Amino acid sequence: MLRNRWLALACFIAIFTLMGALQNDHPQIIWPFWLTLYTLAAGALVRFGLIVLAMAIFTANFLLNLPSSLDFSRWYTSHVVAILTAYVLLAAWAFYASLGGRKLWKDDLFE
Repeated sequence: MLRNRWLALACFIAIFTLMGALQNDHPQIIWPFWLTLYTLAAGALVRFGLIVLAMAIFTANFLLNLPSSLDFSRWYTSHVVAILTAYVLLAAWAFYASLGGRKLWKDDLFE
């Protein structure tokens, strides 16, 4: 429909921000949240692609729906800690793999 990429992104952000804000009881308060969320989503989509955006949405939905408690006597706490540890290890491995054998910092950076 829109051939200009930036115009399409602006319309995407505006439409979804409006839909998210109008579904709330206080749209005048919540609209900056939705604007930020959909701007970040559109930026990730343009910069990194659809797979990265899909994984970000999956990870956010998964982690936000985990039961959380600081009471370690709950039966589900060990499962939650294991899942969070797995996500951190997966992110660390992905970061390491994305370096492609390069060093994180140059040797003369801290001299």
